[in-house]
Amino acid sequence: MKKFQFRLEKVLAWRNTQLEVEKLQMKQSSAELRQAHSALEALEKAREAAGQELLEARSVAGWSLAALAGYNASLGVQERSLKVRRSECERRHEEQRSRLLEAQRRCRLLEKLKQRRLAEYQEETSKALENFGTENYLAQWISRERNNRRG
Repeated sequence: MKKFQFRLEKVLAWRNTQLEVEKLQMKQSSAELRQAHSALEALEKAREAAGQELLEARSVAGWSLAALAGYNASLGVQERSLKVRRSECERRHEEQRSRLLEAQRRCRLLEKLKQRRLAEYQEETSKALENFGTENYLAQWISRERNNRRG
């Protein structure tokens, strides 16, 4: 009996390699998205800290208010930039998620096909062994019958 061999094994290996690449890119995308969220959180904390510092001051000079206004304006520009970056990261993350799901689907498809082919091979092998056993038994039985008639 010949050994089971899946004709598309190289294709399956290639699909698995592609899947691993997509998983790695998904990890990178997730890290990038987390960084974008963290940067926005840090900016918000910095804004709150600056405001709180001013509120806790015993006296407030005019230049402090002007500095705070300028700082808040600068933070506003940074915030808009970070929100754009976060949106781009979210978009890329979703695209990567779609690519990952597609790679997983392609691998599962080939793996199911391989399992189906293996089941068919095992069934054929089982039938062949059964036929061989039956033929062997009949050959032995015929041989015994011939020997009994002669003797």
